[in-house]
Amino acid sequence: MEAVFTFHNAGEAIGGERRLLEGGVKVKVMPLPASLGAGCGLCLRVAPGDLDASLGLLRAADISPQGLYLRGVEGGQTVYTPL
Repeated sequence: MEAVFTFHNAGEAIGGERRLLEGGVKVKVMPLPASLGAGCGLCLRVAPGDLDASLGLLRAADISPQGLYLRGVEGGQTVYTPL
């Protein structure tokens, strides 16, 4: 499982990635899944154990995610559960 952050625009997504990396969080950039609706087209994935640290780092950088989801697999399908 992973936590997934979505953003209003690409600038926030890239800024968020930079801030998380600077804060020592392993982060992956991925295309926004169609099931999560419209957005900037990018989202960030972090390990669930890094969720609290990631939220703190983003808040400190004045970056507000559009959405936050838990990414998992059920019945062979990737599912995104809002947090």
